[in-house]
Amino acid sequence: MFLFHSTKFSNSLLFLFILLLSSEINSLKIKTNSKYYHTSFLQSSKSDPYDINESSITYYANGPCSAKNCDKCISTIVCQCPNGYAQDPKKTVNENEKSCSYKMKKQWAFFLFELIFPFGFGHFYAKRFLFGFCKLFALIFVVCADILVKKRIKNFKAKQNFNVGMYVLYFGYLVWHITDIVLIGINYWKDGKGIALSTLKKD
Repeated sequence: MFLFHSTKFSNSLLFLFILLLSSEINSLKIKTNSKYYHTSFLQSSKSDPYDINESSITYYANGPCSAKNCDKCISTIVCQCPNGYAQDPKKTVNENEKSCSYKMKKQWAFFLFELIFPFGFGHFYAKRFLFGFCKLFALIFVVCADILVKKRIKNFKAKQNFNVGMYVLYFGYLVWHITDIVLIGINYWKDGKGIALSTLKKD
């Protein structure tokens, strides 16, 4: 009983440590990258640039800009997207279709989904399907190997060696998951469309 409560307490401390570490690193990263693209986004033509300030990420859509397809035109060829929105990179900006209609995925939702459901659920939310499937299948493989193969091993020495191997695999998956959580927390990942995650709490 004591061991159970001790493990539960240590897991809670680990969760709080990861949360605080991620928050601090993300805050430092945003401040370090402030004014990114601030003076050069008008010259960018290869992709839709963005501007990072201390509270949010603002995207700009390159293409024809007018009152018909944009709420805030920076120039005749650049539209400033509303907070929490970006231009879908697979869609071409034109005067007949509203720019910046893609709703950015939220960083806090990505973080919580992946923390609570440690099998790629957060990556599925962020449309990072390949990474999500890799993480899901890796966990399924480890669990199935542990359950199915262990039952077929009769030799005691072989079973001991197998258990050691499984502990290594479980530990490796845990390290992978914790690293993934930290990278999400510092907003290292982008979503499946290559768009940065929204850092706004309300958008």
